[in-house]
Amino acid sequence: MRCFLALLLLVTSFGLVSCKSDDDPKPYTGGEISAVSFEILGPDSIRINWAESFTDEDGFYVDRQRWPNTWQRKVLHLGPNETSVVDDSLRLGEVYYYKVYAVKGGRESEEDEVQLNFNVPHPIDVGYDFNWNQPNRIRLFWTNNAAWADSIWISKQEGDQDWVVPYAVVPGNAIEFIDMDMNIEVANTWSFVSFSRGYQSNAYLYTLMPPKKESGN
Repeated sequence: MRCFLALLLLVTSFGLVSCKSDDDPKPYTGGEISAVSFEILGPDSIRINWAESFTDEDGFYVDRQRWPNTWQRKVLHLGPNETSVVDDSLRLGEVYYYKVYAVKGGRESEEDEVQLNFNVPHPIDVGYDFNWNQPNRIRLFWTNNAAWADSIWISKQEGDQDWVVPYAVVPGNAIEFIDMDMNIEVANTWSFVSFSRGYQSNAYLYTLMPPKKESGN
C-alpha cells in the first residue's frame, strides 16, 4: 500500500511539473496597442486603426471572432510601425470582436478585444438652408458615411402628427434633399435610414423647431 501511494505521489508530481508554463513564451511588453477604432468602407469591408508605442516589434497580427463562432488566429498580418489594416471579408449585420497585438520573435503583446457591430452607417451631421422668400422650401444636407448603400429612406413627422414612412427615397450616395412642403407653423422631424443588401441602419433623427422670422424679412 505504501509503495502504491508513493508511486501515485510521484506520478502526480510529475504531472504537475509537466503542466507548468515556465517554458511558455513570456508576453511581449515593449509597448502597447491603444485607441483601436473602425471605419466602415463598404458592405463587406472595414479599416482597423490603432495607435502603438512599441519600438522594436517584428510586426502586428489581428485575431478576429464573428460572434458566436470561435476566434480566428492571425487573420491579418502587417509589418512594424503600421497602424491600420483593411479587413474585406465581413458580413453586414454581424457582431465581430478584434484583437490587435504586436509580436517579437515568438512573443505576443497582451491586448484587449474590441467589439464591432457591423451595421450600415446612417447619415450624420444634418444641416439645412432656409429662406423666408420660399417658406415652404428647405434644403437638408448631411455627411454620408455609406455612399455605397442602395438607398436612403427619409421619413417625416410634422408636430404631433403621424409619421409619413417613407416621405422620400433618395439614392444611397445622396448628400442632400429638398423638402418642398415645409410646415413652418410646427416642429418638423425627419428620420434618415440607409439600406444596403437587405440590411438597414439605425434611424438618425433631425428636428427643426418653427423658424422665427427676423425683423426686415
